[in-house]
Amino acid sequence: MGARSLIDELETDDILEAVAQQAGMQRQDVSLVADLLFREMHKRQYETETDDYLCSRLRFDLSEFAWIHLYQFLVLCQLRSSHTRDAEDLIGNSIVQLQYLGGKSQWRKYFIEMTNWKMSSKYGRDTGLYS
Repeated sequence: MGARSLIDELETDDILEAVAQQAGMQRQDVSLVADLLFREMHKRQYETETDDYLCSRLRFDLSEFAWIHLYQFLVLCQLRSSHTRDAEDLIGNSIVQLQYLGGKSQWRKYFIEMTNWKMSSKYGRDTGLYS
């Protein structure tokens, strides 16, 4: 069964429970790993001497799969919360950064998975951002 089919069949809104089901783990184990991972990311971002921990270091610590989803999650958070920057600027900067980090062919395999995702209609899109 593909990952998309598995995700579609999950019967929970609890993100940790959904991940636990996909990984065949207990929710409390997934919760502990998430706690430790996000704390360590926060600490390293806080202590790093480089301005771009996400792309200069974390990109190499995480799998490509995990990193691209984290990166796009952060871009979407910026898009949804930014009142001062134009959305096209944020998307453009994201595309430039991804080109710098390996080019379209490097990341396209991950965007294929996301082509059927639909952005919330609250944000004015009824088609996928990654199409």
